[in-house]
Amino acid sequence: MSKREILLRLASEQGQSPWIVSEILNLLGSHPELIDLPRAIDQLVRVLRTCSVGVPIGLENSDDIVLHEACEWLISLSRQPNIRVLLGEQFWLGNNRSARNPVHQRGVKIFGFPYASFLHIFRDYENAQDYERLLAQLLIASHKTGTDRLISQRYEVYKALGNLCEQRNFFIPPELKVWDTSEKFVVSCRGFLPGKSGSENAESFAAIARFVRYCNGESPRVGGGGGGHRGQRKEQSRPELINLITEDPRGFVLGDPDDPDQLPGHYDILVGHTDTVDSDLAPGEISPSTEIWVLDDDGCERPYVADLLGQQNVEAHIVRSRQFLPFSYNQLTLVELRNLLFGASDLFHSCLQELSCTKDPARIQLRMEAIVALHISLWLGQSMTQVVQLSVVDDETDDADGLALILGDSALFSMVVRRPDLAGDDRWQASSGVRLSLLRILLPDLAGSAQLVKQLLKAFPHSANQVFTYQTEQLDAEIKALLLELGEDDRRYTRTKLRSYLFHQIVTDTQDVAAASMLSGVEIPSAQTPRYYLQLDANHLRNIYTTSLVRVLTQVYACAGLAYEPAGLNPDQEGGLGATHCLLPETIAYNVSAMAAVLRKKAKGRLSDMLAWHNCYTLWSVQMFSLITACRAIRNPLMLIDEFDSVLGMGALSDKDADDRHMSRLICMPPMLRRQITNYLEHCASISRQLIGYLSRDDDRDRWSRGFFLWISPTGIRRAEIAPDTIVQQMVQVAGYTCHRVNSYRKFLRTELTERGCPPEALTALMGHWLRGEEPQDAYSSFCPAAYANVLDEWITPLLRELGWSALSSQWVTE
Repeated sequence: MSKREILLRLASEQGQSPWIVSEILNLLGSHPELIDLPRAIDQLVRVLRTCSVGVPIGLENSDDIVLHEACEWLISLSRQPNIRVLLGEQFWLGNNRSARNPVHQRGVKIFGFPYASFLHIFRDYENAQDYERLLAQLLIASHKTGTDRLISQRYEVYKALGNLCEQRNFFIPPELKVWDTSEKFVVSCRGFLPGKSGSENAESFAAIARFVRYCNGESPRVGGGGGGHRGQRKEQSRPELINLITEDPRGFVLGDPDDPDQLPGHYDILVGHTDTVDSDLAPGEISPSTEIWVLDDDGCERPYVADLLGQQNVEAHIVRSRQFLPFSYNQLTLVELRNLLFGASDLFHSCLQELSCTKDPARIQLRMEAIVALHISLWLGQSMTQVVQLSVVDDETDDADGLALILGDSALFSMVVRRPDLAGDDRWQASSGVRLSLLRILLPDLAGSAQLVKQLLKAFPHSANQVFTYQTEQLDAEIKALLLELGEDDRRYTRTKLRSYLFHQIVTDTQDVAAASMLSGVEIPSAQTPRYYLQLDANHLRNIYTTSLVRVLTQVYACAGLAYEPAGLNPDQEGGLGATHCLLPETIAYNVSAMAAVLRKKAKGRLSDMLAWHNCYTLWSVQMFSLITACRAIRNPLMLIDEFDSVLGMGALSDKDADDRHMSRLICMPPMLRRQITNYLEHCASISRQLIGYLSRDDDRDRWSRGFFLWISPTGIRRAEIAPDTIVQQMVQVAGYTCHRVNSYRKFLRTELTERGCPPEALTALMGHWLRGEEPQDAYSSFCPAAYANVLDEWITPLLRELGWSALSSQWVTE
């Protein structure tokens, strides 16, 4: 006799209707072993209760009172002695339940929904009734579809509900009308588009919406997109280790491969995956505490001891190279730059003279093209693969694939600045109020490269607008020979120093690794993450280039006993280069004004007005904290006053940290922020007291200690955790507010303070952008926290005032 038959016989013996009990088991799609049945029935009772809350819904042709009575009897079986002897050990698993669903690995793919789903543990006590209403709508929507149908879709719903139950803050997208009639809920599922939903769990709700549609007439998709593929695609497994991006396929340059006095070879950096589930960060921002460096030393054989010592020295070299000292051995000196600049020009003109009497113009052409390529690579900082694509155009609007020379009264180089991909979910990007995005920057010809190009084209005219006719490999080999000739066999004249000169020079002048990488295209680990948060104004970036190069060329000409006269042209461009969607200061000022307009109004006696004022006040406090601290999109970002040092006003923020917390960073709390946090937390305590009896009781008191949003549900007032999706929802509620990504202030702060002249070291420490060897709080660092706090206060506080921020008190505390 099966467990079901035993249960029905027991129902008959104890005065219950076997038919009703059988209907309940069918409704749940019960497991043959009746695993933890009383607990599943207890969840069913709570689900049926929510059917009468708000807009009533219900199962067709069912008597709710009879159903409840039968359910209470089934629940009471857990208290009957010897029930597990009769129905098996799995029938009731006791009060101390396991965190794992008991149906897991016991046929869960067949009994996924409703049965196994009703045994999930739901974490968010505050919003439990919303979850139960969702289950009620699902149960009603699928009631007419047998539990032996849509098996795979039921399992997907089981997984989706399991994911939602694990969330600390459960929130149903407003597009899904769970508190409306069953018919309107089905309609909302048909129109649900996860790509346009603001929910961070949109994919889980997408599986639920699909199941509802399939239960109400829509046919499931069969097969794949061609090629004989059937069923679901297997999720691609991620590699255990990933490589950081390099410009050279051989890896990052270790010293200078062409210089015998420096370390030879290249190295790769391997790191593990450290992204969190709800990460909204640029790739690699959560850098690992340990990096794996794979060294390619060109097959040098050494004894073990020497090899071990050599590896230790290589490690020290890599770490020290990330300090970017004002000068290092792998940079060119002023004398060497003089020899390259004037020596290359002299060689070029001697080639022009030789051209008239030579019988081998191809050899002369190769040398002249190599000289021009050397010249451009040195003073524009471009790689050879970019230089060989140089084309001549008449206007900046002309199409060009890569580097372009615009001929005119004053020559300009049009250079592509690589644009990093958008990090995170792009659904919440601001659609307006952001900087215009440019792809190219116009740079003046400061070293006379354009004149060499004109003479080359005049000597070797051709119809195409491409300057170079030889391939990269041929030009590279000729440049190597030229460097030996110009350096008089001095091995310090290498292609690596030539390629990286502009990068190192701009880093020396500005200490801004990201800006130097944008201008030169040099890919180094230290610049990769900061560039995701930097959209520099084109005029500002050009000014960095011209200021640095004019100063150096003045000194180089002086070494030759000449006076340098810089080109006077400084073209104007409107827009930003690098990252995209950087908020304009005007946009933030308008948003601040929109929030202040709400907060200046005294909330009326209606409860909805009171809650709207509280939510706007919460948004005001969170946005101020995020702007001052460059906090990323995390849950409960606000820090308590006692988490800051009372003297320095500094605290440790772990908003982008790995498990070992090696990426924790120091943040400062200006007086304005201290007053605002104090006012806000007092407000939360006051409004919680006034709403006693309205708010649900929650044993986890610390959960709401850092603030909360409030909203009215059909069952009363609910608290909602301060999280990325709830913050965006409150942005929408403020009239005149331009919605944006929650962590948009990180990009704005890095960009705006860079352009205003904030010291890069302090800005990098604030953003938390460092790798091994760059940590501001490392054991050998001379970084001064007190000086850091003063610098940030000097730059951030005036910016806050310009944008309209101020510390506001609560009308509920003052009254």
